[in-house]
Amino acid sequence: MSATEDTMIGLSSQRLTSQPLQIRLLRLAQASSAQLEDDLHCDLQTFDLEKAPPYRCVTYCWGKSEWCPIGVTSPSSPDKSMNYRVTKNLLRCLQQLRESVKQGLLPEGFLWVDAICINQNDDIEKLDQIENMGAIYSGARLVIAWLGWDFDRRGDATDQEADAELMDEDPADRAIVAIREIAVALRSWSAAGGEVWGAQLSSLPFDDKRCYEMLRLRPVPRRTWNAIAIFLKREWWSRAWVCQEVILARGLTLLCGSHSLEFDDILQTCIFLHASDWYVPLQIYTSTQLGRGTIGGQCLYFGAARTLFTPASANLAVYGPADNQRVRDLFDDDRERLTLLVTRVKIYKTSEPRDKVLVPLALERHVKGAAQDLSPLKAHDANVRSLYVQMTAHLLTMSSGLALLSHVEDGSLRKLEDLPSWCPDYSVSVFSPPFGDMVSNWYDALPLREKSCCVDIATQTLTLEGHAVDKISRLGPSVLSASAKDFLEFCLTLNITYHNKQDRVEALWRTLIAAHLSDVSPLPAGVSALFAAWLLHSVANSILGNNDTDGPPPHKDWSDWSCFDELRGSSAAATAIIPSTTELAAHTELMRARRVESKDGVPEAKELRGPHDAYQSSFMWVGGRILFVTASGSIGLAPPATKVGDQAWLVSGAKVPFILRPAEDGSHHKLVGEAYVHGYMHGEAVERMQNAQFQKVMLR
Repeated sequence: MSATEDTMIGLSSQRLTSQPLQIRLLRLAQASSAQLEDDLHCDLQTFDLEKAPPYRCVTYCWGKSEWCPIGVTSPSSPDKSMNYRVTKNLLRCLQQLRESVKQGLLPEGFLWVDAICINQNDDIEKLDQIENMGAIYSGARLVIAWLGWDFDRRGDATDQEADAELMDEDPADRAIVAIREIAVALRSWSAAGGEVWGAQLSSLPFDDKRCYEMLRLRPVPRRTWNAIAIFLKREWWSRAWVCQEVILARGLTLLCGSHSLEFDDILQTCIFLHASDWYVPLQIYTSTQLGRGTIGGQCLYFGAARTLFTPASANLAVYGPADNQRVRDLFDDDRERLTLLVTRVKIYKTSEPRDKVLVPLALERHVKGAAQDLSPLKAHDANVRSLYVQMTAHLLTMSSGLALLSHVEDGSLRKLEDLPSWCPDYSVSVFSPPFGDMVSNWYDALPLREKSCCVDIATQTLTLEGHAVDKISRLGPSVLSASAKDFLEFCLTLNITYHNKQDRVEALWRTLIAAHLSDVSPLPAGVSALFAAWLLHSVANSILGNNDTDGPPPHKDWSDWSCFDELRGSSAAATAIIPSTTELAAHTELMRARRVESKDGVPEAKELRGPHDAYQSSFMWVGGRILFVTASGSIGLAPPATKVGDQAWLVSGAKVPFILRPAEDGSHHKLVGEAYVHGYMHGEAVERMQNAQFQKVMLR
């Protein structure tokens, strides 16, 4: 956090104390008749936190450094207004708060705003206040979240105010009205006995009228769904410090322009999107990049974390029952809680790389109390690399497993140079859900073998125990960028029968989604029908394009798709799953006809999209991983940085395999990343490895 050199000078020569903890609070002054409406003035006072009057905290995105002046007075200079500069986004926020008070929508009172209430030129004061941010936010009567003006897509004052076309395209008021209606409908349906995380919702395709009728909800137009998606992608949702500010809030109200909305209404809408799996087609329709996470995913995390930190939210079912209990168990375990917090905060953005460690440490400090020794909090000026390595070493030593290693990102994404390969680069905010995540608990590749882990900070090495089960002999296409045809051509290169007696087509469709769909793992064979539907729909889309019209003329030459017929004829199992080119042609023409008939703005018939979306949803979790084949014929998924010659290892204490790269001199290995190896994810290899020699492997 930084402003300009003259901020706070003359306002407070007295540094805030940490014992007792002091804070500054401000009051907004209503504009006088002689002042311009854009002018803003406030009064700043200092209090001991324990004796402070009721106050509200404001959370917002700082936005770009476009500084705007405000006037600030203090008890030491009540007749002298000092010039203070804030970002454009904060100025807009304070102006709206002043207007809301003037209209009686918000009560008058004290506010706490970090950019003004902390001396941004005093690093010692900043660090002391950051340490105690949990106490400040949890002590507030209310937390007000500013998401920006309604016409500002990002919510950080970077969009042009005069963009009338943008205002008409996705105004926030349209999204807010729909969010309230969805929340009311979902609460009523749930109270009447509806099972939110059951098949009643997840079995209905996106925008299906049967779902609206079941919830007694008026249909939501596509442009409104688009507005909701944009609302949920505003920058505020992606900021790391927002995690703490939302999690510890007693009450939380969001402001978007002149509109206000309760956090729980947004949370209910996000629960609906994920329980129904409607977020998947919505993600596709709005072209949301996977790197920013799933639509509504950040809100769900905030909601889940509030159930852990805020007693009033403890009974809220943010996820399905199994995941809710799993999160609670991890949070209550002193060995696992900090790893849980660190891995959750990692996907959020910060302007200061150290904050990726400071935010979860501050939350841990809030749980354990001020007496807890969390010395890394004092390392705000420490080398970022050293801080990351020390944190990783601490977590790996403390935790019962090696789930943290699953958060080591692909080498092409890493920003910090010279980090040990086993240390995540916490500064990377790209969303890529790991197979070995400690909450999902989908796999257990090496059961009953406890962690063997030794970290040597001096040599920057991590020594584990494991067994090299295979070597990468060939690389395949990327799951996200490849076409259905690419996958089938890859399948044709595999042995017809996989080593676990499955047909190669079954091994492929299971591998493409890491054998995971919803909360069922391993998957039943019936999911193959979803794969078949996905093939049909993907081919039709590739030929027709994404237009809402009838598209190009009928496709007559299907010779380029001959791999479908070739693979289909290779075995009885393949015949039952892979559509023929004749079936591809018929489905494509059916899709063309349905698009012409469609009048609701959705480019495909909803009943035809359902099975496709169900299979496509798991692609979200596979992310940008690539297919590979091992020397023994196994197939799997690995990070894009994987190379031929890399090794697949099973490691004691890890739920998933890892790809390791041996050094040329054989002295050590590099961690490339976690992997999915089909036929190894649920302990199948244990019997085959009874006589295998587990060995120490050193990672640098």
